[in-house]
Amino acid sequence: MDITALRQRLGDIVREEEGSDVDWGAVKRMCETLYQDLDGQPDLDCPHIVFHFLSDADIRAKDADYGRGQRVEVRRFVETGQCNDSKPGPAWGCAAALAALGALLYLLLR
Repeated sequence: MDITALRQRLGDIVREEEGSDVDWGAVKRMCETLYQDLDGQPDLDCPHIVFHFLSDADIRAKDADYGRGQRVEVRRFVETGQCNDSKPGPAWGCAAALAALGALLYLLLR
């Protein structure tokens, strides 16, 4: 599977969820199947939000606001190939933040 196929399959799930009469059983099966297919694709650079989306169908079925929020992020990925992902940034960013915090604490406690 490549990113294009992933985006197409996610789009199918989003469209199913946004239909007038959602079949949550079908949504859950689509999510489970795609999740299993992704498990066999370790080289595919899949955004973190996709795994949350695929594993949270039961939560989206019960919480419409949560579902809308997830679909907004996944739809962005489906339509543009980009998303606001929660993948960790470079390690130097964390080191810089810790250094700044340390300097601030030093000044405050001096």
